[in-house]
Amino acid sequence: MALDSPFGFVEFMDDFNRNVIGTLDWTINQANSATNFAINAQVNGVIRGTVTSNSRNDYAIVYGPFIHRPDQGGPLKFEARVAVITSLSVSVFVGMTDANTVEISLQYNNASFSSTATDAFGFYWGASGTSWRCGGVANDVDSVQTTSPARMIPVLAAFQTLSGEINGNGAGTFRIDGETVAELIAGCGTATVLLGRQVSIRDDGAAGSIDVDYFHVRAARYNN
Repeated sequence: MALDSPFGFVEFMDDFNRNVIGTLDWTINQANSATNFAINAQVNGVIRGTVTSNSRNDYAIVYGPFIHRPDQGGPLKFEARVAVITSLSVSVFVGMTDANTVEISLQYNNASFSSTATDAFGFYWGASGTSWRCGGVANDVDSVQTTSPARMIPVLAAFQTLSGEINGNGAGTFRIDGETVAELIAGCGTATVLLGRQVSIRDDGAAGSIDVDYFHVRAARYNN
């Protein structure tokens, strides 16, 4: 389908401006003493997931269906506005992934990066980090990972807009508050693998939360 058609793109947008999180659009899960993502009463509406200090065993996760592929004639893009709450001693992931288990798809702990998803791209924060990091993994092979400038480090309760995209070759571009922090990084995803949106949090030494103001995904419908 031609991309200049009004139906040439698939788009999803959730502004979380309802009384309960839409379970037709999202799957919610948690482990141990974490609190599931749920609507939190704030201006314009947000969802919040919360973990306790539990030896890195608490997880809260919210994810969408695996329906998007970057090889469909245009880049696969996501954008989310998020804020870390209470403590920065948590691990969080915001992006697109093929994983639906209770885990952090991309993570940074003890100054070491690891990926648990087979294919994923997005942003992640860990207590040992100096700022947001971004990158991806393609068929279990990690891409180059980028640390954003220190001035972009999460500030408690301050919202930041995280956006990422991968093209049909699996190269990723990442922006924070509209500023490019990494561009055309190879190996950020496998073009033929279906991905879904996800936000996840794990305790990393303290209790904490993450608020999500909105999540947007845009992808080409198909390439023929």
